[in-house]
Amino acid sequence: MQHTDNYHDRLSAYYQHARANGYAIPAFNFNDMWQLLAIQRAAQQEKAPVLAAATGSVIKAIGMGITAAMGRWGMEDQPGFFLHLDHSKKVEECQAAVDAGFASVMIDGSALPLEENIAMTRAVVAYAHPRGVFVEGELGRLGGREEDVSGGAALVQIEDVQRYVNETGVDSLAVAIGNAHGFYKAAPVLDFKRLEEVGQVVSIPLVLHGGTGIPEDQLRQAIRLGMNKVNVGTLLHHAYLQGLRTALNEAPDSYDVKAAFGQAIQPVIAVVCQSIHRVGANGRLEGLLALP
Repeated sequence: MQHTDNYHDRLSAYYQHARANGYAIPAFNFNDMWQLLAIQRAAQQEKAPVLAAATGSVIKAIGMGITAAMGRWGMEDQPGFFLHLDHSKKVEECQAAVDAGFASVMIDGSALPLEENIAMTRAVVAYAHPRGVFVEGELGRLGGREEDVSGGAALVQIEDVQRYVNETGVDSLAVAIGNAHGFYKAAPVLDFKRLEEVGQVVSIPLVLHGGTGIPEDQLRQAIRLGMNKVNVGTLLHHAYLQGLRTALNEAPDSYDVKAAFGQAIQPVIAVVCQSIHRVGANGRLEGLLALP
């Protein structure tokens, strides 16, 4: 499809505003239209910018066309709402997402040798930037598991950061500093020294994956040190399924699908609102929409 909006420039300006004003823009993973609707409603209620993020497993399950159509509806309906491709391992998938109307794509070559990660990211950037789409990359490896993303942890290496950013032209960078996907078995301890070192060699927005369960004091410190985007996924999925179980148990003989899912997303809306407040993004939309 033909892009009619320069999401790249708008997102870049939003992240700059977030850094200058001491908050982060949250990204929330969704699996279907109901979760997407919950994210959109919460963002509207809190007057906050958000990214709604779909992983490759979601696209595999319901199709790129349906995923993109839902996200484009959100972007048309709600200012400051962006559709993002999360943790894609394939250049071709990122290119397809760009063509389908995504505002932002993440190419995740973090498990590969640095040279291969650089080559993949450069290819995505070369395709996305002329079409006005923002690109996120990743260095280091997160522990834990979320959907199709799993593996052992490995902290980001400072000597890789500057080379990766300079050679790819990537717009933002997810870094592993002790964070993990999924629920934490014990309270995480983020490596702020490593984060400070990253901030000394690059100035692009940094991204904190595994936002579920990170204590608020650590979250705030990470934001102060340049984490301008924070991802939350597991918490939404847990709230959604718990809400759906409750709805089904309360009305076991009902066949009203929309009523069940309408009830199921109420706890998701609450989780998204809480997460928006945790990163300080509530009430920021008016200032962002006034940007030139």
